[in-house]
Amino acid sequence: MKTLLVVGASPNQVPAIRVAGELGYEVVAVDVNSDAVGFQYADHGEVVSNDVVNSAVDLSRQYDVDGALTMAADIGVPTVAAVRAELGLPGVGPE
Repeated sequence: MKTLLVVGASPNQVPAIRVAGELGYEVVAVDVNSDAVGFQYADHGEVVSNDVVNSAVDLSRQYDVDGALTMAADIGVPTVAAVRAELGLPGVGPE
């Protein structure tokens, strides 16, 4: 099974989390809010510190993710780019 990191677990990310699960991905959702609604739809919900980028990279290594994304939240784009760059995953990089 492929594992997908979703940066953000607010109501805006719930559709991405749900669809990824329906497509057969194991979903790891990360958010700074411990009460984020998206955690209930993910296989793994992880609260990250204010150092979101490094926390997300560390968790991506821990879960051996195959991809990373965010949805409807521009604030998550730098984190997704850093994860992709650090793990050599395809997609938009930090540049």
